[in-house]
Amino acid sequence: MFSRQLLSFIAKGRSILNHSTLQRFSTSCSVTNSFDESILKILVCPVSRKPLRYDKEKNELICDDSGIAYPIINGIPNLVPQDARIIKSDTEKDSVDSTKTKN
Repeated sequence: MFSRQLLSFIAKGRSILNHSTLQRFSTSCSVTNSFDESILKILVCPVSRKPLRYDKEKNELICDDSGIAYPIINGIPNLVPQDARIIKSDTEKDSVDSTKTKN
């Protein structure tokens, strides 16, 4: 009894899930991997709670306040602090260079 109902359901599903329907929901369809900059209005750095800016060249979200860059993978920002990289600002580089020359 159950197997007949299951086969009937599968047969109905085949007519519903035709090629054009599957193509609309397929991940191989034309999915854009670009970052949607409109979400910058609501995204903040999970560490400092400060706004983020988008760096198109490196495809990263940068928090200038804390000096952290978060990667964007397939158009999705990865805001996990352990996966972020620490960036140095120009003022930090200058201070590091000046201490090296003094010693």
